[in-house]
Amino acid sequence: MKYLRNVLCITTLSIFAAACGGGDDSSTSTTTPLSPPPVANYSVIELPELTDDENWQRAEFHIMSFVSVSAAYAEEHGDGIEEYGRWIGKQFAPGWGEEGSGTPAGLIRGWYRNAAAWQGLEFEVLEATDGIVKARSNRPWASYFDEEDLFGLTEGEFDRLVALIYDEIANYLGLDYEQAVDGDHLVITVRRR
Repeated sequence: MKYLRNVLCITTLSIFAAACGGGDDSSTSTTTPLSPPPVANYSVIELPELTDDENWQRAEFHIMSFVSVSAAYAEEHGDGIEEYGRWIGKQFAPGWGEEGSGTPAGLIRGWYRNAAAWQGLEFEVLEATDGIVKARSNRPWASYFDEEDLFGLTEGEFDRLVALIYDEIANYLGLDYEQAVDGDHLVITVRRR
């Protein structure tokens, strides 16, 4: 578990250090790892004008990349998807309210709110009572996997990771969480205990 605590920090620092010249072993470098390299004439740099859609797609890719590479790192260092997903869920759970205070509707609303960060989300509530809520969602993140894994994480492992995270949140809230793959969709069921 000690590796999991540092996974995102190490990954983030490595990516930004490499992008900003931090990987340069030259002793004559005058830049720090977090500053851009010196440019004599800034007018020669043309930065792209990105649309909201392009920014959104990039944010989705960053989410997928960081989650995937972090999970691969955890597995490489002896912590599998199970441990990693449960650890993440335990970190997030207190932000969902007081322990034991959850409702099925509240967890489904939160799940939807989080998944709505994905373009193309399709989500519908199939059944809703005070004791159970069942919903169906497409899996817009699936397109990032195509025929291959993403930085060592497969599509099935990503789905499992989502299930583990929400299961831990549900446990903290005093609820039961089930998630099943149904073709291109997930069926999510949350019950009161």
